[in-house]
Amino acid sequence: MPRVLHLIDASDPQELRLALAPLLQRLSADRWSQFVAPLFGRVSHFPFASDRIVGRVPARFGLHFLAAPALRRLLHRHRIDLIHAWSLQAAYVATLASERTIPMAVSRWDPHLVPAQAGRHLALAQRPHTGILCHAAMVERRLVEHGVPMERCAVVRPGVDFGLINRLERDTDLRGQLQLDDDHIVVLLPPSPCSRAGHWAGACAVETAARLEPRLTLLLPGTSPEREPILKYVRSVAQPPQYRVAGDEFRLEQLLSVADVLLVPAAGDISTTALAWAMAASVPILGCADYCITEFIADGQNGHLVKPNEPMLLAGKLLNVVRDRPASAPLYDRARAQAFECFGLSRYIEQTQHAYENLLSGKPVGTDLTDSAVTG
Repeated sequence: MPRVLHLIDASDPQELRLALAPLLQRLSADRWSQFVAPLFGRVSHFPFASDRIVGRVPARFGLHFLAAPALRRLLHRHRIDLIHAWSLQAAYVATLASERTIPMAVSRWDPHLVPAQAGRHLALAQRPHTGILCHAAMVERRLVEHGVPMERCAVVRPGVDFGLINRLERDTDLRGQLQLDDDHIVVLLPPSPCSRAGHWAGACAVETAARLEPRLTLLLPGTSPEREPILKYVRSVAQPPQYRVAGDEFRLEQLLSVADVLLVPAAGDISTTALAWAMAASVPILGCADYCITEFIADGQNGHLVKPNEPMLLAGKLLNVVRDRPASAPLYDRARAQAFECFGLSRYIEQTQHAYENLLSGKPVGTDLTDSAVTG
């Protein structure tokens, strides 16, 4: 039975939880033994994996290469057959600590690459038995544009738990916890640790639209890097819009269950996991026509798009989306059906398992793997 070590860190805990928790819960225990090791951070930061954590991999003085000896000991102690690195930092440490014969999968959900990151991915591509699991086709495209061979990549789209979404839709306490009444029209900005998510542009659009529709309520996730400037801005305007700030304890799927619109005015490449979950929850999506958004959303087909960098156009479109939501219900049902085809949880588990098997057998990671968005 292959023994898999998930090497994790707290660089993006929301994405990590949504991607790793289903594997720990649903990957067959008869076929795989799974272990978890946090690279940095406390074990309490990863409650979804607490029963699988076999040890921490500390790095003194915050230097990644100093974590390699501890990881090397852990790999030998548990006789690990395959490493799944859940961040670029984790992959770097695993490369230093492990023998080149140990297969390694590397997950990446953010298509944005700076030169240093591109260089590290190129170095990973030179390592034998290594594959990069891309959560969107745009991630694979950006890697290939920076020189990573396509055979080193595989598109494995995130899995969405439709059962959880259905349960949360029946939970009437969440709106109360966020101090939301039935009259509030909740506009959610996607949880994201990067400024490219366009939270500032989204807040300005809500503030403008709220002058004509006072029920509009901005829901700002606790992870927003622009939270404080946005709050200072909305409090300073003559007619401030209604707003709520969700604490870090509220998860993406919980925020979507109270949202009336997901507003994604992306200012560049961003992770699109929130789009997959919003489609599955039949939450209307309004975004800018950026490449990473148009991979999922077609205007008037399963969501709404506007030109990038057009704040007044975004505010006007937001008003239209809110007012036309009952008439547009078939559009959002179509988005849910597409999400079921592309982001089914069982398919995510099967494709990840197949990628593991490819690496263990010495094949390219994407062998016989098909993109669910292409094949339906």
